[in-house]
Amino acid sequence: MKIILFILMIIMGSLLSAQTPPDTLWTKTFGGIDSDEAYSVQQTIDGGYIIAGRTTSYGSGSYDAYLIKIDSIGDTLWTKTFGGIDFDEVFSVQQTTDEGYIVTGNTSSYGLGDNGLLLIKTDENGNEEWYQTYDGSIPAYAESIQQTTDEGYIIAGVTNNYGAGSNDFWLIRLKPADHIIHIPSEYPTIQEGINASTNADTVLVQPGTFAENINFNGKGITVASLYLTTQDTTYISQTIIDGNSSGSVVTFESGEDSTAVLCGFTITNGLNDNGGGIYINGNVSFILMNCSVNNNYANDNGGGLWAMNVSNILIRNSIFHHNTSVWDAQQ
Repeated sequence: MKIILFILMIIMGSLLSAQTPPDTLWTKTFGGIDSDEAYSVQQTIDGGYIIAGRTTSYGSGSYDAYLIKIDSIGDTLWTKTFGGIDFDEVFSVQQTTDEGYIVTGNTSSYGLGDNGLLLIKTDENGNEEWYQTYDGSIPAYAESIQQTTDEGYIIAGVTNNYGAGSNDFWLIRLKPADHIIHIPSEYPTIQEGINASTNADTVLVQPGTFAENINFNGKGITVASLYLTTQDTTYISQTIIDGNSSGSVVTFESGEDSTAVLCGFTITNGLNDNGGGIYINGNVSFILMNCSVNNNYANDNGGGLWAMNVSNILIRNSIFHHNTSVWDAQQ
């Protein structure tokens, strides 16, 4: 049986005529040739609306989670589906403080079992940023979500796995997600993103050449190219930190620990007495992952990398080549 998404807009009467039924401004339907159902709607900060539900007209599964963004008069701006080959649906949507959206419902495509709670975070255009599943070993699903004042989330739903009965009220409080700082859309340089960050943040860098010399300043953060989120190795050569022959390209000297991560860059054109590419000094630990360190120069030691009095360094899947120093060098 065909079910059409049906949105009815109404206008409330004034306080003086509160007993008068509201007038209809407009109506809209959304959907394809199969079954499409809406369960949640919220007005967005641009005056439009965001709608969440499920669809069998679009997507890849028996039911897919369905998100529709419309303007103030009900015209469609974009639609998104989420899900796998099985059953996925969302019952609640809210716009978040970053102007993206958080949606929740249930899934049979992902997680531990046949029917787990599903949580999806998108950006302002409905593109998925991350998803999370909960439970699933025994049926569980969410029916409402709100963002909390600390930018975490509170979810209300149903579980058969916990509590005293066959179905129990399920409330889940989630801490805030780790903050992602986008370069260059939020800050024009990587260093400015680092300066604005706090521990556990990620400074995520779009492809391009960034002529600068960066210093982690003791912070436990991840600085990464889009390789981090996509595992696409082409981003390593496309995202370049160029030291412009004006110092070490990357510096660790303020007691950084193993929560400091540098991932997915080409590090090049550094020039310093020691550590043209990467300079490390002091009781420092950090992780270097999936980087290419090349064509750096040191007047004394360590064209590619120089380290003294370090605590622990983990270098994984990184290549050092064509680096030069007068004395000992990491090539």
